[in-house]
Amino acid sequence: MKPYTPSQVAQYLNHVSYSSQTPPAPTLENLHLLVTAHLTSAPFESLSLHYSPTRRFSVAPDTVFHKIVEGNGVGGKRGGYCMETNTVFGCILRSLGYDVLSVGGRVSFATMGQQGEGFSGWSHMANIITVDGVRYLVDVGFGANTPLAPLPFPNAPATALATGNRKLELKPLLSTSHPDTPPSWIYSHRASPAEPWVDAYALAREEFHTPDFEVMNLTTMTRSFFTESVICVRTFLAGEEWFLAEKSRVGGEEAAVETEVGKGKGSDMAGQLILFGKTLKYRTLATPTADPTLSGEEVPDTRSDFGPDVPLLTFETERARIEALRTYFGVVLSAEDEAGILGLPSALAPEAQS
Repeated sequence: MKPYTPSQVAQYLNHVSYSSQTPPAPTLENLHLLVTAHLTSAPFESLSLHYSPTRRFSVAPDTVFHKIVEGNGVGGKRGGYCMETNTVFGCILRSLGYDVLSVGGRVSFATMGQQGEGFSGWSHMANIITVDGVRYLVDVGFGANTPLAPLPFPNAPATALATGNRKLELKPLLSTSHPDTPPSWIYSHRASPAEPWVDAYALAREEFHTPDFEVMNLTTMTRSFFTESVICVRTFLAGEEWFLAEKSRVGGEEAAVETEVGKGKGSDMAGQLILFGKTLKYRTLATPTADPTLSGEEVPDTRSDFGPDVPLLTFETERARIEALRTYFGVVLSAEDEAGILGLPSALAPEAQS
């Protein structure tokens, strides 16, 4: 994928409120800062598969830049699912001089709510970034279970390396895999050290290109889980917890119409807002507990240990959900896009019932 132009990079850095408008050097420290800026500005979302007259779109770099950075011409904080948001972020990193390898992924049955051992066909996108000779998984597009910081690959090929509650492990894709099949790098997550690890996806070993992702995107747009549910996930920063006191303002008669995202924010991740279907909830980041089972391989990471999900709102109408998307996520939809969901199974009642 080609890099973005200097003017596009400047526009992106302004859009995500990066700490400096000067293009950052390709260092690990700056990579951490860029991941934080992106996750707190570009939500993971399936909105274009519901709030759209066509529900069809390209994942070409300039197309997704127009959507995520330029807000499709109507402003706001749009995002996308993996192939959209990781395309933009990967192209930005290339433009800044990072070594970027874009790869496909197979999502686990466990992630998709299916029974048994197994993985999908190629349906996910992630980026592998090499800094000072060390490879890191950088994925800003896996929803509530995305790694919140660059995740280093293990130096020892047969061991797992975890940072808090995110892990990479080289192992056979399936217990029934043919012995001649090379093992796969598998990304796993858990909510806390008390919870079991859940395999999330397996990474491809070869580079994927825009035509590969366009083919994958066709399936995502037509036959995936994302076509069934309205999803929006955004990581929020310390100081953005205003919504705990003001949650009653959204969806009622005094619903807020101005965008509140970023109000009073600090620089550290504090938690996630998760809209799924007709519900909105949040969870906050807690200090992780050391896991003795990792025997020296663990690298503590305070940004990956979540507390329990806390319900915020339940929506009965489309107007309430659209207002919540604007107020909590900064998402602005055109009138045409708002009308695109009407008649779909994912739609709520258009107006409050009297």
